[in-house]
Amino acid sequence: MMRNVCTLAIVVPLLLFQAPSLGAVLPAPQTPTLDAVLVRAGEYVTAFHESFRLIVADESYVQIQRGYGVASGDLAALGATAGESTGHKVRKIKSEFALIANPGSSTWHGFRDVLEVDGKPVQDQKDRLRHLFVEAPATAYAEARRIDDEGSRYNLGGIKRTINIPTFTLMCLLPKNQAGFEFKKKAEKKVGGVTAWVISFVEKQRPTFIMSPAGAPMPTRGEVWIDPATGRVLRTQVVVDSLDAFEELRRRPERYNSFPRIQIDVTFGQDARLNLWVPLEMQEVYDRQAEVVTCTATYSNFRRFETDAKLIVK
Repeated sequence: MMRNVCTLAIVVPLLLFQAPSLGAVLPAPQTPTLDAVLVRAGEYVTAFHESFRLIVADESYVQIQRGYGVASGDLAALGATAGESTGHKVRKIKSEFALIANPGSSTWHGFRDVLEVDGKPVQDQKDRLRHLFVEAPATAYAEARRIDDEGSRYNLGGIKRTINIPTFTLMCLLPKNQAGFEFKKKAEKKVGGVTAWVISFVEKQRPTFIMSPAGAPMPTRGEVWIDPATGRVLRTQVVVDSLDAFEELRRRPERYNSFPRIQIDVTFGQDARLNLWVPLEMQEVYDRQAEVVTCTATYSNFRRFETDAKLIVK
């Protein structure tokens, strides 16, 4: 974490046209420190979490699986057929996506209720997730997890993924989590007329947010694009390709395919109806050499639902 640095404003004498007296230039606005920007980002993400108690959106999900040099015996595990072993496979999924903020742990949970796969309806009952969390909050989490697991069978590839939630990277900016990461300012870039700070992060805490199937730590790294004046998050990127996990591979090389390289990029934008900045697009890459799966999810029709009952999250 960078130290706070005090920037001194220098007053420079200036001859004002041909006036007989000297004037002074007003001091330029101070550039905030990295620490100050991270504090603002922490406050923003905390407020964001409070606003996302229960949000449902329509998700359009396009997945492309590319297999390279896949042995025929591995095809079943990869969800491919012999004719696709050297080509690619495309799947289009439409779902209702519920984003639930857990007030107890300041984390988010994402649930997908798949409605359509490759143009064919899967089930006709829309708003199942909304009805669950509004009408039966005591059992909603367990039932929503069952629905989400049921829909995950349509995902392409052999990589089981649970971090494909557009708000996942925001967790590193929560005030209680920032100490577990090292942050550095990389650059300044324009986003929709806003000069954003591009801030990189590397996870240093143990245990890490993500663990390998065998329990090895898999630290995350990436970057966040932040409006330094407000702390608003405009873009996020998270990468998982842990060297810690590869230490285990030296002992058990047969587990190679258990450790893919994962990258998830999310773009946020303003939703006029909710008056909130929401995730608009999520791009994913899952690469484990034998197969590469790329995904693009787009979100629309955000709606908020309220309930006075207590949500039980387990």
